[in-house]
Amino acid sequence: MDIVDVELLQFVSLRLAEEEVAARGVRQWPPLGFDLAVLLGGELGRQFEDLYPLTRDQVLYVIREDPAATLARVEALQALMSCVGALTKLQRRKIVRQIAAIWRKHPDWQERWAP
Repeated sequence: MDIVDVELLQFVSLRLAEEEVAARGVRQWPPLGFDLAVLLGGELGRQFEDLYPLTRDQVLYVIREDPAATLARVEALQALMSCVGALTKLQRRKIVRQIAAIWRKHPDWQERWAP
């Protein structure tokens, strides 16, 4: 494996780990029947701080993402990544570059990895 392959595999592995940590941090949330937008502030937000202690960033994450879907995607991509070692170099590079491109806007992305 050349350095580009190693860098790509590491990049994808780190991004998947970041997404998994973020999704697991809010998996049991929100409480059923509550409007997430309301929980961003105001009296209701203050009432639930002790029961559901999420930071504002975590609440925004829940609004923006579906944690259960994120975990399912992470698991699927991890399973796919575990199989790339059995592929030819060309196949591996093509698949890993496509997966890595999911995070093109990440600050660690390098344009030379583009599919």
